[in-house]
Amino acid sequence: MKRELEFRYVYEFEGEVDIQYFTLGEIENGYVNDYQNQNNWDYLKCRERYTGLVDKQGVKIFEGDIVAVDYKYFDAKKAFVEWDDCNPCFVLIATTDVNIREYDFSKCGTMELEVIDNIHEEPKA
Repeated sequence: MKRELEFRYVYEFEGEVDIQYFTLGEIENGYVNDYQNQNNWDYLKCRERYTGLVDKQGVKIFEGDIVAVDYKYFDAKKAFVEWDDCNPCFVLIATTDVNIREYDFSKCGTMELEVIDNIHEEPKA
């Protein structure tokens, strides 16, 4: 099965955050440049990849997302999604009172994950 690569673009200017989603095809066809030119968003903060997974509510999970974790072998109840350059895969990073844990994202089929926030916006209530 072939999936379309998708990216989340995060722009920030004078404390205001704007988040847009683009597929690789849209990026190659110049939609990102068109969007930036039309909206004067010249301040690209970061570009994050879609992991290919969705949470239990069907929400796409991107690197930079903060997820609630329900898994008996994972110490923390919250973690954030990050790309691991050493072992090319997405990992969950969680800070507990004792340590920082990493968990290979490819094993997430056995976990209940729910996107609750991302590292760029104000926390959701």
